[in-house]
Amino acid sequence: MSGKGTVNKDWIGGAGTSTRIPTFMVYGIVLLCVIPYLLTLLGVDFGSKSSAIDHRWASDAKHHQIVDAHFHALSGAFTHTLFEWTAFCIAGFVVVLALSHYKITNDITTPVIGVALFMAGCMDAFHTLAADRLINAVADNRDLIPFTWAISRSFNALIMIVGVGILLMRDDKKKLQDSSFVITVSIFFALIAYTIITIAANTQNLPATTYPDSFITRPFDAIPLILFVVAGFFIYPRLYKRYPSLFAHGLILSAIPEVVTQLHMTFGSKALFDSHFNIGHFLKIVAYSIPLLGLILDYIRVHSKLQWENIKREEVQAALMESETHQRAILDTVADSIITINDKGKILSFNPSAERMFGYQYDEVYGENVCILIPEKFQQAHEKSLVQSSLQGIRYLDIDYELLGRRKDGMEFPLDISLSPMQLSHGNGFVGILRDISEQKKSERVLQQFKTTLDQTMDCVFMFDSRSLKFFYVNAGGIEQVGYSEQELFSMTPVDLKPEYDDNLFRTLINPMIEGSQKSINFETNHQHKDGHLVPVEIFLQYINPQGETARFVAMVRDISERQRIERMKDQFVSTVSHELRTPLTSIRGSLGLITGGAVGELPAQATAMLKIAENNTQRLLVLINDILDIQKIETGEISFNFKILMLMPFLKQAVEENAAYGAQYGVIFSITESLADIQLLTDKNRLMQVMTNLLSNAAKFSIDGGEVEIAVTRHNSAIRIAVCDQGMGIPEKFQPKLFDKFTQSDAADTRKIGGTGLGLSICKATLEKLGGKISFKSSEGVGTTFYVDLPQSIADGASVLESTAKKKTCRVLVIETEQAVAKTIQSILLADDFEVEIAYTLKQAEDLLFRQSVKFDVITIDLLLNEESSTNFIKQIHAYDKTSTVPIIAITAMSCSNRNESSAKSLGKSLNIAEWLQKPVDRHCLIASVRTVTGTEQLPRVLHVEDDPDVRQVVSVLLKDHAEVVAAVTVGEAKMLLQESSFSLILLDLDMPDCSGDLLLGELKYQQHPPKVVIFSAQDVDRVMAQKVDSVLLKSTTSNTELLQTVIEHLHDDHGFKLTKVM
Repeated sequence: MSGKGTVNKDWIGGAGTSTRIPTFMVYGIVLLCVIPYLLTLLGVDFGSKSSAIDHRWASDAKHHQIVDAHFHALSGAFTHTLFEWTAFCIAGFVVVLALSHYKITNDITTPVIGVALFMAGCMDAFHTLAADRLINAVADNRDLIPFTWAISRSFNALIMIVGVGILLMRDDKKKLQDSSFVITVSIFFALIAYTIITIAANTQNLPATTYPDSFITRPFDAIPLILFVVAGFFIYPRLYKRYPSLFAHGLILSAIPEVVTQLHMTFGSKALFDSHFNIGHFLKIVAYSIPLLGLILDYIRVHSKLQWENIKREEVQAALMESETHQRAILDTVADSIITINDKGKILSFNPSAERMFGYQYDEVYGENVCILIPEKFQQAHEKSLVQSSLQGIRYLDIDYELLGRRKDGMEFPLDISLSPMQLSHGNGFVGILRDISEQKKSERVLQQFKTTLDQTMDCVFMFDSRSLKFFYVNAGGIEQVGYSEQELFSMTPVDLKPEYDDNLFRTLINPMIEGSQKSINFETNHQHKDGHLVPVEIFLQYINPQGETARFVAMVRDISERQRIERMKDQFVSTVSHELRTPLTSIRGSLGLITGGAVGELPAQATAMLKIAENNTQRLLVLINDILDIQKIETGEISFNFKILMLMPFLKQAVEENAAYGAQYGVIFSITESLADIQLLTDKNRLMQVMTNLLSNAAKFSIDGGEVEIAVTRHNSAIRIAVCDQGMGIPEKFQPKLFDKFTQSDAADTRKIGGTGLGLSICKATLEKLGGKISFKSSEGVGTTFYVDLPQSIADGASVLESTAKKKTCRVLVIETEQAVAKTIQSILLADDFEVEIAYTLKQAEDLLFRQSVKFDVITIDLLLNEESSTNFIKQIHAYDKTSTVPIIAITAMSCSNRNESSAKSLGKSLNIAEWLQKPVDRHCLIASVRTVTGTEQLPRVLHVEDDPDVRQVVSVLLKDHAEVVAAVTVGEAKMLLQESSFSLILLDLDMPDCSGDLLLGELKYQQHPPKVVIFSAQDVDRVMAQKVDSVLLKSTTSNTELLQTVIEHLHDDHGFKLTKVM
């Protein structure tokens, strides 16, 4: 820690490595015990023997020589005294440190063992004092020293065992005073030591303890040897297990030198102060030192622990101060007002935000009742709730009434308050978090007003998310219109209300708005009520994407049931009146024509003029009535269109020629200024001629005398554009928005003079929409007007598709099947592959179709189990009839040929001339293959080319003409319809399509039983995810014709087993 020094964490804690003396010290203790013995084996003598003084020599020696001789004679005794007093001093250090340790840690084990060890040291002191004759002892020193040694060693072992035993037998549950226990044990040990010392000192005849010539040289030392072994292996470990500490661990280790000491004395020492004698006394010092070492290490551990705890305590205090400072900073800067009160409602804290909210300073409210912040009318209820919360000790949130706050100036304002219980140092309290919700309440009032306004509007309002399409708001009118509850609608999408749309189709509708190409759309559809009935609606849908907010759609929905009813009544009225007028007007016109033609004789000139006027106006009325009927038929779908291949340029020349005479009446000529060669249209020639006649006649009527009307044919985006440009007066700007409305004409005097029904352009617009095109214009007053007729490229190129389809449907199949479901399945399979199909559910119906109506069929399928005998006879009848004798027959049965006798099957097939056998349930590919085989109509695989660029379509069509039948689609919507109507082996897909991204088409394929292969052929690259969804990806910019053809052929070759020519 910075500024605190480093603390060794290994010495901190209770159990574990911190209660064991380090391993290297253990090894050192073992070495100290072993090395002296090893050295004696090598001849080293640790003895301190000395010879007695020769008195004859002493009479002639000098004084200092005599003194030196005496000291030399006593060297062994001096060494012995040094060893013993060193051991006693160590024992004294141990007891002092043990008592100090007890004072610090209150650990009872340390002083008990310390006192026991000190008493053992006292016995050693007696042994030394007796040996040195410092106390009165009556026995001979040669017997006294070995005997008191054995007694002190036995006492050492016994008193340690007794001390440990007392600790192990002590009941921790008893409430004893530890200090009293220590004193009692100390006195007990002291009395035992004193008693033994007294007895030993006053005994004159002590037993012999040393037998130099025996194997066991000192038998009395075997007793402490056994006791130390028992203590070291059994007693001390139990103490350590119960009271783990460094001191207890040192006690276990001290048994090692104790045992080795006794080994030296019991089996090695033969005389006083010999080598084994001194080694034993030295190792006794080591044995006393090990508990001292444990205490010293424990002191270090305790000191480190205390130091660590002090550091941690300082860190905690610093953290608490930092936390308090941080919390104070938060309370001072937080936007919400925070107030703490006690259980009596007295304010204890009041942060700056609360000061700003209420206008009080902290000093003004501290100790005051919190009711000064609440209007008087709410104070009683608030105090009651506060008391209840205090008693229950739970979170309190005032929801019984709308809580208002009161500022210092008396102004009241709405508050959002959360009051929670908290524990204070002097009791319970509460912390309140308050928020001024004046602006929120104001916004809620405005929002409620807005909602009320929307609920009262005539239109229904639906709002939904742009991604999930889930509704998140529906006004009252919308809920009433569809019959669902608000909660039910919030789990629904617009698709759930519109039976005419699925998810893909609806997303295709709204994608242009999300992409930004459209701001809004207006369309009509049906909403399905909860009870199932349909509600016709007109929808104005707008995409809203404000910055920083979630994008959404807003739909204004109006019920148009009444409007449609009125329109139907109007249409019915107009139709009835028109039909009722046209018949008499036709008669009148005919009659007038006869009269003016001289059928009744010559008339006066004035009468002829009047009749001419009547005839002309009758013709105008008929034109008006015919226009009304035409536009009604177009809108209701009653009028039929005859689509055929039309060469555009010859058609336009014909239109110019047929209208040239009409233009000449106004001094106007028609000319084609721009043209495109070999353009074919799939259209209704008569209806398109009606459109061109209307445009050319209008251009002639509104052009200046001597003017020219120009017709130009160009390509515009993906469409063929026909432009009709006049040099007339132009269309007034204010009239342009309603130009295509019914019965509308400009108010200009010239326009009224020219005349007209006001329906011509409306008919043109409706007709072109039915033809798949559209009409637009550009006009400038005084300059002229240009009308544009656009026919989509798909219509222009669709001739080959329609023509090839017409050719394919020349193969007619008669299905004879009693089970209606099976028959319909076979019919749908064959129709999807462009066969014409008739169904006969009985043999009588089949007989009527084949023999009476003389309908020509190219192949017949029959269920042999229909009535096996009748079926067999009927097949023979077919072959016998001239017109059907060559028609191939395919047998369809629930029994496979393998279940029949092979020879019988061959015989039956040969006799009935059955071309193919098929088993129920019918497999689509097997059925198609069988029909094509027997009719010889094997066809090329079909490729759907989704591409808006006409040049690319032309190249691909020519490239694949010998290998596949190519069907083109210039929009994704058109491709979806083609996939629903027919089957394809492969789709060649451009991703960049005009209506939406081409990858949306991939979602349609999962609904097909046998989806086609997909090859992306696009100008834009695709990511890995998209590439994994298709079979191949080709870039237009890097793919050659050969590579494109090879890729398509490889995929077609894999699909349905088509045999194709490889490109070399």
